Amino acid sequence: MRHLIASAVVLGLGGHSFANTWTVDDDGPADFDNIQAAVDAASDGDEIVVLPGVYTSTQDEHVVAILSKEVSLRSSDGSDVTFIDGEGVRRGLLCHFVSSKTVIEGFTITGGDASNGGGIQCYGSSPTITGCMISDNTGINGGGIFCSAGGNPTITDCTISDNTGLHGGGIYINNSDVAITDCMISDNTATDDGGGISGYVFILHNTTVCGNSPNQISGGYSDEGKNTVAAVCPSPGACCTNGECMIAEQADCLAFHGTWLGEGTTCDDSPCPTSCLGDVTGDGQVNVADLLTVIANWNNCP
Repeated sequence: MRHLIASAVVLGLGGHSFANTWTVDDDGPADFDNIQAAVDAASDGDEIVVLPGVYTSTQDEHVVAILSKEVSLRSSDGSDVTFIDGEGVRRGLLCHFVSSKTVIEGFTITGGDASNGGGIQCYGSSPTITGCMISDNTGINGGGIFCSAGGNPTITDCTISDNTGLHGGGIYINNSDVAITDCMISDNTATDDGGGISGYVFILHNTTVCGNSPNQISGGYSDEGKNTVAAVCPSPGACCTNGECMIAEQADCLAFHGTWLGEGTTCDDSPCPTSCLGDVTGDGQVNVADLLTVIANWNNCP
């Protein structure tokens, strides 16, 4: 019996695989100098970290294709400095039958051109796409993103803008349950329908869809709250809260009991009033608004 247990432990340890982290840099020391080579080498559970740079490819159809792999593909320094560029002749990224364990994070995906999804195509896939900028891509169905053949893609904290398509300038959805949260979808253009989104959105939460042409959403959406869907994008301005200035939209400013100084104002042009004792709301005055705020929050401090 003792030998059987020992053999089982050895077999269990021998069958266990440990995740690897691969690095990619287009002009410096790393495991690979292009993203596709790293994806091809990776196994399920591996992480691929991409350093700042502009990444393209000589492949005919796409810059990067993730085929039935559960990997995390992320940039080290964010979308402002890390680009997947289709150069106007190929798609940026293909996800083909991947699960929700596949994560795409922190890239600008631009210059893509493909029939279905110039920027990203999710085919039968459920990836998490987060912290990305998807802009200036072109496609027949879905200039920015194309989702079809089932799957439940999750798109969070992304900006999808200035993409063009025949159907769905920003996003085209067909037979997929797509969840969109904390995103900005703006200034996309479609020739036929759905300037912003064409198709039904399974979940839309805390997302702004605005300034798209000819319309914002063609197909409808499940409203999970805090969404703005409008022909004209809201303009941010200076917001004063407790003597501090930040740039915010009016609704967000008021939600934090701030004083909004108007569309297009800046903290340099419209400095906040100097705070004074008793000015709870930070509007430069001690008045009934401060008293009501104190009463509304009357309780023991944590």
